[in-house]
This record gives sequence, C-alpha cells and structure tokens, in this order.
Amino acid sequence: MSNVAPWTHTEYGDVADPLNFVFVDTDALSVEAVVVASEDWGPPNWGSDQYLYSGSSRSVQAVSLSTKHFFDPEFLWFCRYHLRLWNLSKSDAILVSATDARQFDVVGGAHLERVPVHTVVSFERGEKKLAEMFSTVDGWQITHDGVQLGNMLRSPHNNGFATLISRSRAIA
Repeated sequence: MSNVAPWTHTEYGDVADPLNFVFVDTDALSVEAVVVASEDWGPPNWGSDQYLYSGSSRSVQAVSLSTKHFFDPEFLWFCRYHLRLWNLSKSDAILVSATDARQFDVVGGAHLERVPVHTVVSFERGEKKLAEMFSTVDGWQITHDGVQLGNMLRSPHNNGFATLISRSRAIA
C-alpha cells in the first residue's frame, strides 16, 4: 500500500494546497455530476494542474471545476470557488498521521480564490460551500470535519480536517 500526503503539489513537486474533502463509496465522475448539476459550477476557464504523490509516482487531478466569478464583499474582490478531485486506487491510502493511513475512494481540495490572479483567500469557505451543496442532494451523508488530516494552514486558513462525504446506504 502506498501512502499519499494530504497536500497537492505543483508540476515541480512543490507543496500547493491542502486536501479538505474525502469521499467513500463513489468515484470522481459521480462527484462531478453532483457538482455540475448546480447552476453555478462548470469547467474552469483557466488554472493549473496539481498532483498527488503516491510513492515516487504522481497523478494529475481527475476533475477540476469552478464557479462563475462573483464579487465577494468580505474580500472586496471578484472571486470564484475552485475544486480539484482525484480517484485513489485501492492500493493508496491518505496519511492522516505519522502512524495512521486511511483508504478513501476520492479525495479533493476546494477553496475560494481571487480572480483572475488565482490567489487562494480561504480553504474553509470552499469546504463549506461544497459540503452545503452535497447536503441538499438525496443519497449523500456529510460529516463536516470528519477526518483529521493534520494539514493545517494559518493563512489562508485551513483547520487540518477534511469533510467526509459518502453515499447513503439504505437499511434493509
């Protein structure tokens, strides 16, 4: 089993963004279908690829989506929400501490960013936006900050936890 750090990386291997979503019982295309069903989301018109590392191999995101631009009164700037998703193989696990790795089907990072400069202003607002969206769709369970990843940032703020989203299972 390969361990995957809870951070994305640039094409040069530099640490980029923290992961703040984990999904079970699904795949990236199913998550994408829920997101694009919202009138605000679609393919981004620009951005850069980011990667996850598993051992010595790297994988580019399976899905990259963003919202339309809007004026944010808190930051007094035009912003958008941006989401990247990766499918994990059954042999990959996210390293959640020095001694613990957990398996998930899909991992992702969401944030609010200024446009057009692609400056992240909040990871937590991106996480909240996506969690709220999934909470309105039947068939999904959301546990906000359900998994501690230990990838905390002071600015822009990320609390080091990921929201856990899973398919609801019917009780027979």
